[in-house]
Amino acid sequence: MELAKLNDEKKAAAIMQIRDHMKQLLEAYERTRNKTPKDTVELLTEMIGRKACLEAIANLVNIVGDWDGRLSTKCREWAKNVEGSVLRAELMEYCFYQPSEIHPSHIEQIAREAMSAETLWRETGKEAQASKPEEPQTQPRPKRKSRRI
Repeated sequence: MELAKLNDEKKAAAIMQIRDHMKQLLEAYERTRNKTPKDTVELLTEMIGRKACLEAIANLVNIVGDWDGRLSTKCREWAKNVEGSVLRAELMEYCFYQPSEIHPSHIEQIAREAMSAETLWRETGKEAQASKPEEPQTQPRPKRKSRRI
């Protein structure tokens, strides 16, 4: 998403949404700090939904400086291509900074888990569509004649 292309009202709403999602990401991390990155992604998904979860994690990756080698090229490329994510320059322009609560190596782990979850969601969505049984053609039952004795 390019914030510069939005009108002022939409831009303000988008910035508030990014802040809210980042806040919830930090809360999910704090609550799952002693668990796995998968638990963090699952909790965040429950809190804000799949799409917003991916956007929040992508924005978290994007805010980390390119100079920081603790984030892989694979994660950085994924984050830049997540629909709805914002690139670092724009995040910095609107005063978004790397949160000190999450170490960059943990950001990498969370991003990798989000990438796996995204793939799984995509595959299960396709499977669900492919395996959806067709609606059986129902024909009305013939009326039974009542037999009175």
